[in-house]
Amino acid sequence: MENTFEKLGYFYLGNHEHDQILLDSRNLLTHAVCVGMTGSGKTGLCVGLLEEAAIDQIPAIAIDPKGDIANLMLMFPELSPEEFLPWMDAGEAQRKGISTLELAKQKAELWKNGLEASGQGAERIKRLRTNAEVSVYTPGASAGLEVSLLTSFEAPNPSERENRELVADRVESTVSSVLGLLGVEADPMQSPEHVFLSQVFLQAWAKGQNLSLVGLIRALQTPPFETLGVMSVDDVLAPRSRTALAMKLNNLVASPAFASWMSGEPLNVEKMLYTADGKPRISIFSINHLSDAERMFFVTILLDRVLGWARTQPGTSSLRALLYMDEVFGYLPPVANPPSKKPLLTMLKQARAHGLGLVLATQNPADLDYKALSNAGTWFLGRLQTDRDIARITEGLEGGVNFDREAIQTQLRGLESRQFILHSVHHEAARLFKTRWVLSYLKGPMTRQDIQALNQSKSGKELEHVASEPSQSVSTSPSGHFLPIRVPQPAGSELVWRPMAYGYGRAQNRIFAAITGIGSGPLAVDWSNATEVGFTPEIFKPDPDQEGEFLEIEDRLLNKTAWAEWEKSFETILRQRGGTQEFKCPTLKLKSNAGESAESFYQRVNLELRERRDEAMNKLRASYDKKIERERDQVERAKDALEKQELMLREAQVKGAMSVGGSLLKAFTGRSMMSTAKKGANQAMKIQRKSRDVEQARHKLESEMSDVLEAQARLEAELRELAEKWEPSEHPVESIAIELKKGDSETHFVGVLWVGYWVMDGKRMRAF
Repeated sequence: MENTFEKLGYFYLGNHEHDQILLDSRNLLTHAVCVGMTGSGKTGLCVGLLEEAAIDQIPAIAIDPKGDIANLMLMFPELSPEEFLPWMDAGEAQRKGISTLELAKQKAELWKNGLEASGQGAERIKRLRTNAEVSVYTPGASAGLEVSLLTSFEAPNPSERENRELVADRVESTVSSVLGLLGVEADPMQSPEHVFLSQVFLQAWAKGQNLSLVGLIRALQTPPFETLGVMSVDDVLAPRSRTALAMKLNNLVASPAFASWMSGEPLNVEKMLYTADGKPRISIFSINHLSDAERMFFVTILLDRVLGWARTQPGTSSLRALLYMDEVFGYLPPVANPPSKKPLLTMLKQARAHGLGLVLATQNPADLDYKALSNAGTWFLGRLQTDRDIARITEGLEGGVNFDREAIQTQLRGLESRQFILHSVHHEAARLFKTRWVLSYLKGPMTRQDIQALNQSKSGKELEHVASEPSQSVSTSPSGHFLPIRVPQPAGSELVWRPMAYGYGRAQNRIFAAITGIGSGPLAVDWSNATEVGFTPEIFKPDPDQEGEFLEIEDRLLNKTAWAEWEKSFETILRQRGGTQEFKCPTLKLKSNAGESAESFYQRVNLELRERRDEAMNKLRASYDKKIERERDQVERAKDALEKQELMLREAQVKGAMSVGGSLLKAFTGRSMMSTAKKGANQAMKIQRKSRDVEQARHKLESEMSDVLEAQARLEAELRELAEKWEPSEHPVESIAIELKKGDSETHFVGVLWVGYWVMDGKRMRAF
């Protein structure tokens, strides 16, 4: 099976008999919905869809309420048992009466055979890993990458602030999610708490000011306005009620359980979609560890940020990015109005104009707002649990283009696992297909421990080179600053504290923090090897969270004289790394705008390439469509001619048979034999001529069909050439670093920071 879809802007979904089912990625601009019960293969289909996006270098943000989508991290390019072994279920091996190694061999063989059966192989896994970076975030927990939410509620940008309706929608959903997190059920129109906080947000954001929980607490204590509407603030929300709400917010800020919400990467959508060097990302937000209120809070904030990002993007007819939600149940109900509903509704209506496609999945078709989902142009319908579910989904889709309710219901009742019906406004008729084998290993829902192990193996190496290896340790706790422990202690491990050099400062409007190892000799600290980190001095502690082994550091390095030397060299790195960069893509004649980030410029370049590729392919297909249509018309005419000649041959053969029968009858009755023989010879010659005509018509048909196949082959070859022409690798981006001047940067802190590692069997993992 030839894989012609790799660079052509198509997603390989699966197969129907011998045909590959391909989805034009641009079809997802009108959004998609995937419905299927547990065991239907819905997870495999959606994971495969995200894999296709990654291969085509289209970034995605995935909301993962159940932990299934994090399986995208399990890509094993060698398909070896050793790669599968750490992820084997000991319970499954025990039930089968085999070792985990034997089970790993079976799984590796199963995956290899499954991929081969669907026309794929290890090379495609390698391409997936090369084309995109997959990361798992765990908001409110430290198992995966942390994301900071509660430190700041960012104000809309100036262009967004001009649209009062959009700002009001964002304020409403933000306040609703914050109050929901506090356990306060609040109607946006009736609740005094909601009205008060909404006014706080509106006034701050109107000035372009970000807000934090601390700011909300202070606003409750000392309102920044005297009236709400025409009434005084105290009449709308009494001081006692404001104090009670402030206490709830303060308890949230002070709670150790919410420390993780305060640290980590900022929720910057642009950085979630592209790395600093322009590589597309699949950013997965695993939220199965959160409570319902916490999930709603996070999902609402994330949807608001994605919506805000989308509105800043110029219009396009190509797919710029995907937003995937693995279980939309509860977030888009038909009657209720949870905070998440408004941003989802807005994106379903408006996101396509900005190149953002939504893919929403659910196993519960009964609780969906089908009126809202009427904006979805593509539906994947899998096996459903009950006739009621089948009736509900077909009722919701009825009235759409080319929708045959009875036929769809009949097909749905007969579906097997991994079989889906593709119903799309972009296709003339629904298509049945079986999903392709996914490239990632589907082990089932990923636990926090699984994600932690994955992140340690992936990102734990980031600081590996910065840690020195002293041969001695001290037993007493030294003085200094300590990084809080966030990773629970693995069984059998011991805590080791390592001294590191930490620097923190401001470069223009950006905060820069970095960490590097401490060695011996005159140059104990080399900032050129420093790794940028996301934590700031506010979270440091004067004492360690837990006693452990403290690796030795020279006394001379613990005084401020040494730190002064470090500070000078740190300032140099701060100006170099904190400075701005200009980017350009000479082949496209694109240059970065003032202040444009690397992620934004790479995103612009990739979209430009995709748009030019799509435009060129559309023109090429249009030119070939006319040629191929003419060839197909000639094929149809040749078929008609062949059928006509075959009919005439059969008629001649019948007449010939009748002539032979008549001749025999005349011979028995004594008629002239010579006349009979002459007629028989004439009929035989006629049959021979008709046979030649049939053969010529058959050759003509074969020739016309060959012309069609040749035209299609030429089209595919030229499409591949076009795709290669617009590959990102053919259009490199050049960057020029512009170092900051001394007055443009400021160092706030440089010193020794003790960081913890869990050590077991000679291996170590970060405890922070």
